[in-house]
Amino acid sequence: MSTPSLSSLPSDLPAPLGEPPALRRVPARHRLLSLPFSLYFFIILVLPVSANGLKGALAALVAASTFLLVMARGKLAVGRSTLRVFLLMQATGLLWLLYGLIQNTPGAVFSLLIYLVWPLFYLVVFTEGVSSYRVYRTLRNLMVLTLGLLSAFILYFVLYSFGLAPATPLLELPFGQGLAKYQGFTAMRFYSISSMIFLIPYCISKVVLPASTDSRLRRWVTALVVLLSLAAILFTGRRAALFTLALGLPIALTLAQAAPSDFRIRLTRRFINAALAIALALTVTLTVSDTVRTGIMGVASQVASSLFDPQQTSDDLVRVEQADSLIQGWIQRPLVGAGLGSTTGYIRSERSWNYELQYHMHLFQIGLLGLALYSLGLLWIYRNGLRIIRRGGEASSEMIALLTGLTCFLIANASNPYLQAYGHLWVIFLPAALINLMKKGSH
Repeated sequence: MSTPSLSSLPSDLPAPLGEPPALRRVPARHRLLSLPFSLYFFIILVLPVSANGLKGALAALVAASTFLLVMARGKLAVGRSTLRVFLLMQATGLLWLLYGLIQNTPGAVFSLLIYLVWPLFYLVVFTEGVSSYRVYRTLRNLMVLTLGLLSAFILYFVLYSFGLAPATPLLELPFGQGLAKYQGFTAMRFYSISSMIFLIPYCISKVVLPASTDSRLRRWVTALVVLLSLAAILFTGRRAALFTLALGLPIALTLAQAAPSDFRIRLTRRFINAALAIALALTVTLTVSDTVRTGIMGVASQVASSLFDPQQTSDDLVRVEQADSLIQGWIQRPLVGAGLGSTTGYIRSERSWNYELQYHMHLFQIGLLGLALYSLGLLWIYRNGLRIIRRGGEASSEMIALLTGLTCFLIANASNPYLQAYGHLWVIFLPAALINLMKKGSH
């Protein structure tokens, strides 16, 4: 009896446990239709809250190409489990939106877009776009590239602001950049810092916990990008960014404890070697060069000022007032809240229903019940993400990095309205799309 050839085996067999599915060759027309999605992903990474006209046009192009992609495949890529949890989130949003409309809340239209329309767009676009691991690898490369470009721009802008670099057309890019110089520290405004809050922990995790399939070149490039980003983020003076940087590595190491034992052993060895190398380099540098020692102490002083100097806390009083107003409003309706788009009467901007304290706002608008229902969506991501991590392999390394970035972003979102901008919703739907891909490949 003859043995069947490799080419005669079906091409859609499940991938081995822990390895990414759908690595077979993607048809040329499918790759072509995926290009607008990759371009859109790059743009929302670079310009999450600006250039809305450009992003709107690209979103329309992505919607059209996604429709053609679905027609070419003959079916949707979203799995049943993913669809069920998404429908629960949509039903929750719709229910509290209608509840708010009954009470004539001022932010109803805005809430409709953020909680219903854009999530539907992201679900379809991301699950269709990440229906192949080859496409996901493209997005992974774009994340590393974007972090490098943003970090390089920040460093260039800082040098320009201090008169150490010439003016170039790069200054016209819509990053909203601005630098305020105070005695002892600087504070920078840069719209894309929000993307970096996810990307830096993500790349740190990829440096510490690379997959065995990652080439040496990829690891070195990612490590260099991380160093560049660390240098850049110090000049921003943004406490949320600096705080999440400090949490990134511990979160990644904690998530890695769910990985197979051989993965953890390799991690421990790599971490010890890296720590010894860094300690040795710092010791030699500080011993040999007084100039470098003075510079490092200056940077440390600047970071400390950015974190703790009272001059940097001009917005703290506003947040305290917001917290008090939102808690008082929540106490009146603790179970169901006041409805999406509602306001306490405390007005900070023209969007009176929007607040920096996101989780206080959610508690006030949707109450304990709505918050519990929305939490089920995140619970689904972490539960299934940990299952993928336990398998080991390339997908395990990638999921650790994605969950590290997501966790840091959610922490930063507590005091900044990041998830009230549709350009940031990818931080939730990218891990969900990879989980959707892995779950479909395991059946």
